[in-house]
Amino acid sequence: MEDISNGVSHASLDSKSTSDAGGAHQGATKYERGMRIGSKQLYSGKEDKRGRFQWQDEIPEDAGEKVENDETAEWVLVVRNVKVFNDPRKVLEIHSISVQSPLLKTFLASVLEGYPGVTSALQTAIAKLGHETEDERTTKIHARLLQDVLVKEFKGLVDISEDMKRKRVMTFELLWTLFPPGALVYALQDGQERAMTLVKSHYDVHEETGSPILQVACKFIHWDGCRFGTRKLHIRIPEYVGTRPIRSLEVYPLEYHEDPVALKDRLIARGAKTEELAGLEYRAYEGMAWRINAMENKEKYNITGRIVLDTYGWNRQDPRHAIWVAPLKQPKSALPGNGNGHDHVDEGFDNNNPKGFESVFDQYEEDYMEDGEMPFNSFGDGAKADARMPLTPEQQLICSGILCGWSLKRKLWLYFFVNCIKDIEWQKNAFDRLCKHRGMFDDVIEGKGRGMIILLCGPPGVGKTLTAESVAEEMKIPFHLQDILELCSRWNAILLLDDADVFLETRSLHDLQRNKLVSIFLRVLEYYEGTMFLTTNRVQTFDPAFQSRIHISLGYQDLTIESRKTIWENFLNSSVQEHSITTEQLTELARMNVNGRQIKNILKIARLMASRDEGKLSLGHILETLEVTQHLHNETLATDWERASMYE
Repeated sequence: MEDISNGVSHASLDSKSTSDAGGAHQGATKYERGMRIGSKQLYSGKEDKRGRFQWQDEIPEDAGEKVENDETAEWVLVVRNVKVFNDPRKVLEIHSISVQSPLLKTFLASVLEGYPGVTSALQTAIAKLGHETEDERTTKIHARLLQDVLVKEFKGLVDISEDMKRKRVMTFELLWTLFPPGALVYALQDGQERAMTLVKSHYDVHEETGSPILQVACKFIHWDGCRFGTRKLHIRIPEYVGTRPIRSLEVYPLEYHEDPVALKDRLIARGAKTEELAGLEYRAYEGMAWRINAMENKEKYNITGRIVLDTYGWNRQDPRHAIWVAPLKQPKSALPGNGNGHDHVDEGFDNNNPKGFESVFDQYEEDYMEDGEMPFNSFGDGAKADARMPLTPEQQLICSGILCGWSLKRKLWLYFFVNCIKDIEWQKNAFDRLCKHRGMFDDVIEGKGRGMIILLCGPPGVGKTLTAESVAEEMKIPFHLQDILELCSRWNAILLLDDADVFLETRSLHDLQRNKLVSIFLRVLEYYEGTMFLTTNRVQTFDPAFQSRIHISLGYQDLTIESRKTIWENFLNSSVQEHSITTEQLTELARMNVNGRQIKNILKIARLMASRDEGKLSLGHILETLEVTQHLHNETLATDWERASMYE
């Protein structure tokens, strides 16, 4: 091996190359920039009053001898002190402490894990040390040495902090003393309570305003569509003057909550509900939901209706905001992220996050990718519920109260609060409200799941759409009015293409664009594996190529008097509003040539009139409504003969 020192490689350079690099001597060898073998040592020169200096190639005269040597290496601790200015209470303070005892290093590895400074857990950990072996006894002695040093240096600070904790207030300067790693912390987000495990706290500067903040990193448990795992949430506390009540902070230790026992019970119950709903679930919802739009801002929606909980589908539809988690019970050496065997959650904050602190969560910033690599395995069907390890009560306590899914009414992927999710109140008499084809649907339901295309054809308002809705209600599966075929197959949902004439009309030589659409739709029908309903008012324009792809075709004629009477009865009896319609009046109404949709609209307006009069719904209200809408009804009757001819 070459001996390289003082800018010279003695094994390869002649005497001419050993001249000082600071000047050009006569006869010295010339080198191209960066090609002279060796390294040149430079030293800081004398400082001026402002602490500035020039680099020089000679060792400073006042450098002195090195202080840390073989003798200092023997000590358990090396405590470095520096002078203190502008503080009349002391002249020296600790600059740093070097722990040299291998026994103490091993002991502190668990005590100080993730903590950026002094830990109050040291005394508790020392008390737990045993006395059985020589190493244990020696470790305790070494640990008490460190404790004595820390107590002497920080006693005043600790006393002040403990006094403020007793008063349930804290200054910004000592705010870090509230947050020991591993502590349970509490925060309120969008009106929802949540508990998390503290990872670390860190003083920083706001990237936009430049004002000081305390960043608090917390861990919680979340569902990614395949498994439960941990994610991180960064919460910032802005600088403030004086003291603040601890419970007024954006996040604070759970022990300072006004009723921590009741809070834990509520959060554990919510975590158990989250665990129960994790997977593919069809539920009802009433409350606020939200999503992140293209501008990375939060959009809130008031949702009342049915939803499909499907985090797997969320991840596929919006990979940019996919839910990624670090697996539970995974060894730290195997955790993804930094690749150096350290616990990735102990790394610093991501200040280069393009979303920043003011975007998605204001004070709250959730790491979409920090806790692991993209979970490609989570983009599969995911683990079955019976194959998952159940969460412990401690894990349920810090489990997220948010699940991802699809709003069938809003037709949006949204974040849903678990507290607002309910069981569906199924309409058990859905089929009883149908007037035709009641006996034909047993065969349809038996064929479900093998791919079933059902055509419902007939004039408007005779029950085509209601038939598809009734089948979905009877089978207790989602009813979806949009052609998201992949999701319908995954959800085992019924897909309805209402008024699908544009897909079903015969192709012509003059409309190539529509021909392409029909050809694509034919191929979709060929490979679709779920149950699909199509409705049309124009069966005579039906393309012959569709006939072989339709499994069941149900024709709907104009309503008979008996059918209309049943529909009038159904709508009248389904309302809580009282009415005075007699059987004879009902028969009179049934003789009017109106369809089911028109009956529903007539009764809607008539009920409003009855409410205005503060009385029961009467025949007079219905006839008054018919008179108002007579012009539209007459135009409808004028074309009835055209519609009827299409279904003869």
